[in-house]
Amino acid sequence: MILHSPGHWLELEEVTSTQDVAMERLKAGEKVGAVFADHQTGGRGRFGRVWESKRGDSLTMSLVFAETGGAQPWLVGMAVACSCARVLGCELRWPNDLVLGSDCRKLGGILTELVEGFPVVGVGVNLGQGAIHPDLDAIATSLEDLRATPEEIALRIVAEIESFPMPNHWADLVPYWAPLDRTEGKLYRSPTGEMLTAVKVGNQGELLAFDETGKLQSVMAADALFGAQTPRAPTSDRIS
Repeated sequence: MILHSPGHWLELEEVTSTQDVAMERLKAGEKVGAVFADHQTGGRGRFGRVWESKRGDSLTMSLVFAETGGAQPWLVGMAVACSCARVLGCELRWPNDLVLGSDCRKLGGILTELVEGFPVVGVGVNLGQGAIHPDLDAIATSLEDLRATPEEIALRIVAEIESFPMPNHWADLVPYWAPLDRTEGKLYRSPTGEMLTAVKVGNQGELLAFDETGKLQSVMAADALFGAQTPRAPTSDRIS
């Protein structure tokens, strides 16, 4: 996949959010490929959820990609998740979670946002136990034993991403996503409060899940990542 400005790596000591910095630089017409921060004080996940971390315990960076043209932009974020999982040796859970272990504890997540047609993809990974809020200890984990600095891991991920083929359709991602997929059985909550139990990822990259009545529901990846696009498809909310 092609970054907006390959080789333009911006490393900062502390920011509110690498996503905000990347988007501000992009809007200002500056060349930016990746923004890496030693610490961020106002990180966020999908739908504005807070991403908490302590200094030195997390990998926090944002990547700006070239305009996707005819490609489906949400696939860029899912491809980044695949790249991260391949580097970190973890698995995936729809649409953007990095999970580890038999109990699928959350290791990290991917946030995809669009700015003037350019996908800006944030990556957050727990690298130390201090990155995990005490309330999330039962469902989150970290790579404490990984013998590499956050910068070294970030560079490995960027190299993997740059060698990853641009996905124009979900079928392009399936060979990479499917062997790492741990979506089945995950619980989601619909906007109406219904509990959904994941069955699998469908042929278009959508989530197929049973509601409480046993009816099969479909949640589009674009809706889950960017918010509801149509009244037909319910958005999903991770229980985490």
